[in-house]
This record gives sequence, structure tokens and C-alpha cells, in this order.
Amino acid sequence: YEIMVDVTGTLNEPEVAFEGEGAKVNLFYQQFSKRFLVNDGFDYFYQNLVKENAPDEFATKWKKHMEKQYAIVDSFMETKKPKTPKEFGDYMNSIIKYGAGGKLITYLYHKPQISQLQGTNYIQVQHEYYDFLEDYNLPAIAEMENRAMNDFLFSYMIDREMTGRNAGKQAYVSAYNYAKRNFQGEVRDAAMGHILTEHIKNAKSKEEYEQLKKNVEEYRTIAQEKFVANIDARFNEMGLMIPGFPAPDFTLENLDGKKVSLSDFKGKLVVLDFWGTWCGPCKQQLPYSKKIEEKYKDRDDLVFLFVALERGPKETWKQFVNQNQLPGVHLYSRQDRQLLPYNIVSVPRYMLIDKEGNIYDANASRPSQNMEQQILKALED
Repeated sequence: YEIMVDVTGTLNEPEVAFEGEGAKVNLFYQQFSKRFLVNDGFDYFYQNLVKENAPDEFATKWKKHMEKQYAIVDSFMETKKPKTPKEFGDYMNSIIKYGAGGKLITYLYHKPQISQLQGTNYIQVQHEYYDFLEDYNLPAIAEMENRAMNDFLFSYMIDREMTGRNAGKQAYVSAYNYAKRNFQGEVRDAAMGHILTEHIKNAKSKEEYEQLKKNVEEYRTIAQEKFVANIDARFNEMGLMIPGFPAPDFTLENLDGKKVSLSDFKGKLVVLDFWGTWCGPCKQQLPYSKKIEEKYKDRDDLVFLFVALERGPKETWKQFVNQNQLPGVHLYSRQDRQLLPYNIVSVPRYMLIDKEGNIYDANASRPSQNMEQQILKALED
């Protein structure tokens, strides 16, 4: 199927065979999805482009990449006339448009991660970088037509929150109120929901939690039920992770097979690191963790507690820890239900547990970013 080549010229065999009327359209969409939509398009091409380029250069090269995607769709539509409806081409071009816009925004927070830039988790750019938004008819998106459009809206709202960080604790509130004022219907509900989701994940204090609670209660009265149900579920999951509330205890085996509990470290600030030997980003952070641990090794009121969420046998984990001479206290877990209250959906995940055994920060920064500053602040409080 000659037009179905990606940027490397490679054509993958379809995962599902299609027959009859519409088979070629479905095949085209399947192949396009594998190249552009799978994992939100976060493929090697995008990763390398982010890693190797500054903002302006990235924007130029990414837009050229999108032009190639448009050309592929146009070629398909021209070749398959008149049987392929025009609406299909419009739908595919919409996916490309909003997918492209979303990546121009996600670059700003993927760049520090991929390039391992210390001291920041978001790239600040000149206002001109955002000129591409003129093509998106914001804030009046007509309707939520596809996943790419929804992802773009999510990225747009999070960008407003991140660039408003100078507003401190009011950044989420500001973004939430912006969506409430400037969007309508499903777009408004989705945009407000995106911000609430981020606020739920990142509330750092009881004060923030109280503000979040007010916004969630308001959201229940104005948003459509399908959006409210999702926010309610997330908010309820947060219940045990509220700053100042007791951290759920758990007991797991250490490298020597001895039982160790989180509560054993009461009286110390605990840096809780959920990771896995199978996780690339987790392993990238370990040298930074070692550096911080070495710096504070003489403090008796601080402990680094590593909980490995393993997919393989215990011996593989033990061998990795010992070979790499990883300091700290190491515990092994494999689908342990004791850890369910922590709602670990991805790793690495970092938390700070205060000396009284309460949640201090359920979403602490990475060791390569601002973890050391957060530890110092927690020790002072």
C-alpha cells in the first residue's frame, strides 16, 4: 500500500485485516494511528526532535513533519476518490492539526525531562512561540471531535497553569476560572476538568486542598455528569494523599528478606521513591538520588526509602541494587495491595512523609529537578 509509509519509509503490517467496503479507509486509519496517534505520538522521532533542538528550531522542524502528514492524507483522498467521503479527510486533517498543536505545547515540559535539564520542569519561551495558536480559533473550539482535539485542549490548559506559576498557589484557580469564563458546553467542562485533575494530583497543602474542594463542589453543579463522574472518582482517590493526613502504612521485605514498615521511620523525614528496575526514567534518576543521599548521609532525621514495583523475580531486583551500589533502604513489591491507597499509576513517583508520619508532599519533584530544595524546606518546617 504505497502511500502508507512513515517518515522513515517503513510500512508496518496491519494488526487487523479488513475486508469489503471501507477496508482501505480502515487500513489507512490503522496505519496512520500506529505512526502518529499511538502513545500520543510520543515516538522516537518526536523524542529526538525535542532532545536535539531549541524551541524555535523544534517548532520549525515539527511543522514540516506535520506538512508531510497532511500530504499523506491528501494523497490518500486523491487516490481513493470518489468512494472515500470528504468528511474522512477532514477528520484526519483535524487529528493532524490538533496533534501538531499539542506537541508544540508539550515540548515545553518534555524538553526538561528528555534533556535532563536540572532546576526546571518547564521551558519558558518568547511570546512569539505561541503564534501558532492563531490557527486554532481559541477560545471558541466548536466541539470535541476527536481525541487529538481533547489532548490539545488539555495541553493548552496545563500550559496556562504552568506559565502562571508566578501566581503561586493561585495558578490552578486562575486556569480553572479562565476555562469557566471563556469556554462553553463540553469544551468548558473538559477544560475545567483537566485543570481539576492536575490540581487533584498536585495539591501541596491543606489550604490548597480546601480551595480544590470548593472548585470540585462548584464543578458538580455546572458540568455534565460524564465529566463530573471522572472528577469525583479522582478526587475520592486523593482522599488518603492529602497533605497533613497520615500516610498509609505498609510492610515489605528488604534486601535481606526482613520485614520493614513505613512506620518504622517515624521521627525521620522519609523520601519515598516508587520505581522499578524495568523503568528507564526511574534508572535515569538514580544517579541524582545517590548524589543527594551522599550529601545528607550524616543526617539522622532523613531516610531515603525505595519501593521497587517489580514485574520480575526478587533476585533480579536484588542483583540490580547490589551491582549499582544503591544507597538507602530498599523494599520489594509485586502487585502488593498494601500500596493501593498510594494510587501509583506510573513511575517514577516521589513522595515526602514528614517526621510525624503524615503526607507532606504526595507528588514531590524528581531528584534531577527540585527535590533537594523540597527536602530542605520539609526539614525546616
